[in-house]
Amino acid sequence: MDLIPDYNRRKHGQDTVPKVHEIVDRFTAETYGVMVYQEQVMQIVHELGGIPLRAAYALIKAISKKKEKVIAAERPKFIEGAGKKGLSKDKADELFELILKFAGYGFNKSHSTGYAIVAYQTAYLKTYFPRHYMAAFLTFESQAQKASDWIPYLEDTKKTRTIDPKTGRIIGDRIEVKAPDVNLSQADFAVVYAPDEPKDAAHGHIRFGLRAIKGAGSKAIETIIRERDGGEDVEPVAFRSIFDFCERVGTGAVNKATIESLIKCGAFDSVHGRDCRAAMVATIEQAVSAGQKVAQDKAAGQAQLFGFGGGFGGGEADAPAVEASEPPLAKVDPWSEAEILRQEFDILGFYISSHPLKQWEAWTGAFVNATARSLADMPDGRRVIMAVLVTSTRSLVAKTGKSAGRRMAALGVEDMTGPTQAIMFPDAFEKYGHLLESDGPKFMLGRVDLSRAEPQIIIDQLAPIESVPLEQGRLCVFLSEPRLNGGSDSALDALHELIRGSALRNGAAALVPSAPVDIAVETESDIVYLRPSSEIRVPLEPAFLGETVRLLGEGTVRLVGGVALEVQERKQWGKRPRRTDDDE
Repeated sequence: MDLIPDYNRRKHGQDTVPKVHEIVDRFTAETYGVMVYQEQVMQIVHELGGIPLRAAYALIKAISKKKEKVIAAERPKFIEGAGKKGLSKDKADELFELILKFAGYGFNKSHSTGYAIVAYQTAYLKTYFPRHYMAAFLTFESQAQKASDWIPYLEDTKKTRTIDPKTGRIIGDRIEVKAPDVNLSQADFAVVYAPDEPKDAAHGHIRFGLRAIKGAGSKAIETIIRERDGGEDVEPVAFRSIFDFCERVGTGAVNKATIESLIKCGAFDSVHGRDCRAAMVATIEQAVSAGQKVAQDKAAGQAQLFGFGGGFGGGEADAPAVEASEPPLAKVDPWSEAEILRQEFDILGFYISSHPLKQWEAWTGAFVNATARSLADMPDGRRVIMAVLVTSTRSLVAKTGKSAGRRMAALGVEDMTGPTQAIMFPDAFEKYGHLLESDGPKFMLGRVDLSRAEPQIIIDQLAPIESVPLEQGRLCVFLSEPRLNGGSDSALDALHELIRGSALRNGAAALVPSAPVDIAVETESDIVYLRPSSEIRVPLEPAFLGETVRLLGEGTVRLVGGVALEVQERKQWGKRPRRTDDDE
C-alpha cells in the first residue's frame, strides 16, 4: 500500500523508474519497478537469490503469516545468491526488506486482476448510479448482518454525492433513505421516484424494503406487492386506508401481527399519517373483521362493503358505483414521540423516521466533539464529549485493585452515527450510575480507549441531555455569508434581536448557566470576529441555541474553551489523568 503513490507517479511520467538489477527490472517492467504480484516476487527470489521456486513460494506464505523463523532462514540465502549475481550486500538486504513489505499484503496476478475489475465496476456504479448501487448494497448488507452492524452504512448512503457524468460536477450532496411504505416499498431496498421526478440516476430516493420488518414473512410481502402493483394487464392501485388494505390483501397471508408491525415501523404513515399510529393499531381488529366480511360477501356473491360491488337500491344496471365513506380510525390518545421511536426500534432494530437525539441536535451540537463513527480515527486517551443513548447495561464487579468488590458497568451506547461501547469504573459508577435508570439521551464525557479490538469510551462523567456538560468558555456563533446565500444581512439583524432579547442582566447570569457570546462572520474571502463592546452573557439553554441554529443553520453554535468540572479539578491540583487499577 505504501508503494501506490510511487506507482502512480511513475505511470504518469512524474517519476522515473529506478534501476535496481537486470533481473528485478525485467520482472517489474510492466508495473513500473514496483512488485505488484506474488509471481514477480517468486521469480525475483528464485532467479536473483537462487532460491528454488518451491522455497520461494513457501517464503511468500511465511511473510504473509509473519513466520519469523522461515523468513530469517531464507534471508541469508537470498543475500548470498543476489551477491553472486552482482548485487551488493546492502542493496540485496534493502531489496529483501522491500519484498517483506510487499509480500505481507500481496496476491497472485489472476486474483489481483479479478479484484481490480470488481473494484473498478463498483467505483463506476457508485459514482454514476449512486442510488441504485447503494440500494443494492444496503439490501446485501442488511441480510448478511445484524442491524447494529450495517446501520452505519445508512449514514454513508445519506452522505453519498451525485455527480453529473458529462461535467464531473457535484449536483447532489446526499441521498434520502426513507422508511418502509406499503404503497412504495418493494421486498428489498429500491430506488423510488416521485410522480413528477425524472426517472434517471440523478433523481429518486431509496426506500426501505419490507423484508426489514420483523414479523413480515415472504408470503405476506409477496401478497402485498402483488395486490398493490397488479400484473401485466392490471394498473397499480395504492392502498388508501387500513380498511382498504385489509379488504384487498386478506388475513390469509397477512395476519394481525404483521399489520401491527407495518403500522409501528411507519409503513402506513403515507396512508393515515405518522401521528395516527396509535389509532391505526387500535383499529386493526375492526379493519380485519371488515376485510373478512368482504371476503365472505365475495364468496356469497353479495355486493362488496363500502360500495365497491355496484349500485344499490334497484338503480339502473349501468349506474356508477357509489363509494361509501371509510369508517374512521379509533379515537385514542396519540403516542408520544419517544413511544413512536421505541416502537420503530423494536420492529426494525433501528430508528428510521427520526432519532431520540434529533430533537436535541441543535443543543448538543454546541458541546459534542466526537461521534461513534469518529472514535477509531482519534488518538488513544483523547477526551471526548458525546450525546448518546444507552442501549444496554451489564453490571460488573471489580475484581482487583483498591476497587475490588465495587460495582461498575459495561455499556452499549449509540448516537446518530451508530453504536459503540463504554465502560464505567467504580468511581464513575458511584457518582453517575443512577442516571442509567433513565432511558433518555445523555451527555457522556470520557476518554477514548483503543487498547481493545474496537474503540470504547472510559466514562468520567454522565449528565442529563438537558444539562450543561461544560463550564466556562465562550459561546461562538458562526454566520456564513456563502451558506446563507444572500440572506446574511437579515440573519445578522435577527441574531442581534435574539441576543439582545435573551441577554442576562442585573446578576441574572449568576442564577442560570450562561456564557459570553462572540460572533464570527465568514465572507467569500475572509473571517471576521465580532465581540460586543461590553460583555454580554446569554443563557446556555436548548431554546436559545435552538433558535440560533434555526436562523443560521446546523453547526453554527459552539462553546469554545469550556471544560468539564471534574477535568478542571484534576488540572487544578496538577494531577495527570492516568489509568488506575480500576481500568482492568
